[in-house]
Amino acid sequence: MNENENENGNDSDSDDNWLEQHSIHCSSCKSELLLMEPSPFQNGYYLQCDNCARRVDVSVYDSVFQEIEARLKARHGPEEMDSRYLELVMPEVEARLRPCACSGHFKYHTALRCLHCSAVLSGAPEGFNLWFPDDEANFERYDAMLNALIQSEDIWRET
Repeated sequence: MNENENENGNDSDSDDNWLEQHSIHCSSCKSELLLMEPSPFQNGYYLQCDNCARRVDVSVYDSVFQEIEARLKARHGPEEMDSRYLELVMPEVEARLRPCACSGHFKYHTALRCLHCSAVLSGAPEGFNLWFPDDEANFERYDAMLNALIQSEDIWRET
């Protein structure tokens, strides 16, 4: 094995994407999509609409998110926050998010939906993010579609 090969014999310089990913096909519209493991370096969470393909991107640096987290830390000890973090934080985040434009609700744990037709993607593993496949020919179209589906501003209900 030379210095650029990994244990599988592949050139490690060409293996840039180390996140687990899978292709999935929508059984309704037959579109191919890409399921990708979230990066451990990601500084936020995607919450999916329970009715359509839209999602919100909630940053851990957002002041409302930090307020929710601080309130929970005041009520729960560090050990409990460490062991039950998502279980404690996500219901509070979900309750504060505005409804989706389709009248659905954004949830941390909900079925992934096709980015083309919004059908539920049966067999999609939990905890993965959904993207369009790498396709240079359709990059601009897919990028515009993603920008329309992912909301990161004006996401919180007024209190």
